[in-house]
Amino acid sequence: MIGVGKSNNFVETFTVSFFNNGSRVLREWSPIIPKSVLYVYSNMASNSQEWSLFLLVNPSSKVNLILMVDALLLLIIGIVIILLYFKEKIEDEKE
Repeated sequence: MIGVGKSNNFVETFTVSFFNNGSRVLREWSPIIPKSVLYVYSNMASNSQEWSLFLLVNPSSKVNLILMVDALLLLIIGIVIILLYFKEKIEDEKE
């Protein structure tokens, strides 16, 4: 398990390798999402094409913040719409 950490950009190339019976086995993946957790399943296979990469992204830590920002933006937009509605209604009554 390898954590990509607090990188602001995508990881261009992720390389995993190990030695098997004196020869190096290498596999590369590209691109990798930042702030994610990677699981590489190799089963110590000498053919790197049999390896698999599982990428886990955990957005649940920011769900409350996302909901609060969305609610605030909807409230602001709603207030602007109500103010413009009443402003137009007052102008129509003046005519």
